Amino acid sequence: MVLAVFRHTKIQSICNLTPYLFYNIITYNTDMKYRDRTEITSLILEIASHGATKTKIMYDAYLSYTQLTEYLSFLTENKLIKRQEGTELYRLTEKGRKFYQKCKEIDEMIESKNTRVDPFDVKGSSRRDH
Repeated sequence: MVLAVFRHTKIQSICNLTPYLFYNIITYNTDMKYRDRTEITSLILEIASHGATKTKIMYDAYLSYTQLTEYLSFLTENKLIKRQEGTELYRLTEKGRKFYQKCKEIDEMIESKNTRVDPFDVKGSSRRDH
């Protein structure tokens, strides 16, 4: 009987937290957005610039294993990265380093002001962070 009550109260307390956790996940992930191929490629190049394993690239770039293998194939075929012989590390080639520098330059040129959208704002207006 005591175990049944414990289970019930534990489930009930988890259910009571669910809306709070859901709200925090939504508000925490407001910076997440659709990323285009160039942005993901640039991020992978940044991660691999000091040498990185597949696992590090996958976790740091927030990619699935399938996405990771597609991007690594693409980058390797285009000679932007290469796997260091004798290790599991991926490193930038000279061409990859130049490409990454150009991506950074373009990003700096088109950098926009920091705006944050409130997902619960009915009117759809955004407010600027000062």
